[in-house]
Amino acid sequence: MKIAIDLGGTNIRVALLEHESVKELVSSLCPAHSSEEVVFDAICLLIDKVINKEVDYIGIGAPSVVDSTAGIVYNVANIPSWIEVPIKKWLEDKYHVTVYVNNDANCFVLGAKKMLNIRQDNIVGLTLGTGLGCGLYLNGELYNGSNTGAGEIGIIPYLEHDYEYYCSTPYFEGELHISSKKLAELAKMGDIGSLEEWTKFGHHLGELCKAVLYMYDPDVIVIGGGISSAFPYFIDAVWATLDDFAYPNIVKKLRIEVCNDPLTGLLGGAMLCND
Repeated sequence: MKIAIDLGGTNIRVALLEHESVKELVSSLCPAHSSEEVVFDAICLLIDKVINKEVDYIGIGAPSVVDSTAGIVYNVANIPSWIEVPIKKWLEDKYHVTVYVNNDANCFVLGAKKMLNIRQDNIVGLTLGTGLGCGLYLNGELYNGSNTGAGEIGIIPYLEHDYEYYCSTPYFEGELHISSKKLAELAKMGDIGSLEEWTKFGHHLGELCKAVLYMYDPDVIVIGGGISSAFPYFIDAVWATLDDFAYPNIVKKLRIEVCNDPLTGLLGGAMLCND
């Protein structure tokens, strides 16, 4: 049995899994603006609700650059006090089980591969939410880079900001002054203006997918995160934007999938323990 933790600046979710099947799931708001100790205690309160003597491993995904060997997370997004936290050591000292730590987008791509039964060995996972995450599964394994910083493509300059701005929540709030959820509701009702805005968003995401193809040449791009629930309204624009990609044969072979099951990241966190 394993425990998986999905740490976010808004919510903390903890699941008890057996053979990749979720047995218990608990969550709470994250005290993101408190001290590092208070945030850690909030995680432990949830672990205490599900842990039992049969648990051998804990896997945790964090929205940050991670030293996955030492189990240290750096500059966790939206948790200001978590600048350098040795979360692996803290959890192992407290619970006396082996702990694995990685970036949350890497956990997403692992979980999506399992959930969608993707057999290819080169997969890029894009999580579209408050920010933009990118998880890399290349040549049959997670690719971390030297500092688990590989895939931080959101900060690459694009138009007047960067890819993250145009492919996550800031785009809707800053440019359209409406939430992605509300815009999706309007699109579902057939609102022409909303459908047009989703087409524009799909164009920006298509440009991001071009960058992904040039950098990583994956077999599959999997899209997740809160904005992915509007997948039907923007995917056609993504493909249309890829029409002028420099290497058409690559686009012909590409698959773009959606995986917006909220358990995806937790399943990926548990799969860290398999590796």
